[in-house]
Amino acid sequence: MDMEAIAFAETETLASACRENTSSQTLEQLTEQICVFDTQSIVTFGSGAAAEVAQASDGVLRTIRGSQLSDPAPLLESLGRVMGGFDPEELTGEKKKGFFRKKAGSTDQILEKYRKMGEEVDRAYVSMKRYEAEIQTLDQKLKALFDSTFRTYRRLVEFIQAGEQGCGEIREHLTNMESSLLRNPGDAALQMDRDSLRHALTLLERRVQDLRVNEILALQSLPAIQTMRRNNLGLIQKIDTAFLVTLPVFRQALGQALARKRQQLQNQAMEALERRTRTALQQRPDSGGQSQEELEAAWHTIMDGIVQLQALRKNANVQQSAQENRLAAALREQTGNADGIS
Repeated sequence: MDMEAIAFAETETLASACRENTSSQTLEQLTEQICVFDTQSIVTFGSGAAAEVAQASDGVLRTIRGSQLSDPAPLLESLGRVMGGFDPEELTGEKKKGFFRKKAGSTDQILEKYRKMGEEVDRAYVSMKRYEAEIQTLDQKLKALFDSTFRTYRRLVEFIQAGEQGCGEIREHLTNMESSLLRNPGDAALQMDRDSLRHALTLLERRVQDLRVNEILALQSLPAIQTMRRNNLGLIQKIDTAFLVTLPVFRQALGQALARKRQQLQNQAMEALERRTRTALQQRPDSGGQSQEELEAAWHTIMDGIVQLQALRKNANVQQSAQENRLAAALREQTGNADGIS
């Protein structure tokens, strides 16, 4: 099940809970606003809640259209180019087979290359932290928007239920009136009351249907917000695992590799102390292999993360566009029925 399907399923669960948890006292208070002999009280029933839902849905649509995060593509492309120049053979001096093997440069060039690579990794880390903070700020806004939209939706549902209850009460009164008219067919006043109730029932049924149009708006808006939040969570998780955790590991391991490389050059330059230096180094525990493995493992994680983050962002954009179109269509439909909802 994809994120959109999950969001819609969650919204259906919330909608069911709203209907089940509405108190009878609330319904009674709302039905008291309906006067069967005052058509104005019927055609405006729930208008405030309907307007709030329409306004909230319009706000969600504006958020979807205006919540474009900074495009990470330039950062990812730059990081990909930098990481693409990584070659452990240049740091270890070991000949390797496979895609890592490249034409070697001079020692000074190699040291300068990886010094600059370290600086680029540091800059990428700062940029990723900034991008993550941007996503988190947007998520906080989306959460507040979801909470406010859900409150307006819940209030609208209460009016719909109250309207349904009012329709049931009117039908019950009509049934009793029909029985009375059977006993007193010539009662003109009773006939007029019956006709008034029939008209009131027609208006209230139409009003409840109008309110359900606004309910559809909310049922489109709520999952749209949740899908955006889930997509943002996926981006944050990938940024954390592939970059914010791994980039420092890579940076540290790269620094250690450069230190070993410089030490190797110093040892070669100290010909008079070469034998003693080698003997001393042989007596020290060898941690270079482990650091080298960490360096290469971090490199793979970062490169995979670049591809995966690009795919996540692309998928989020596709889903966001689809949600925008659905919600815009629902708003157009609601506007077309505005005369019946005002």
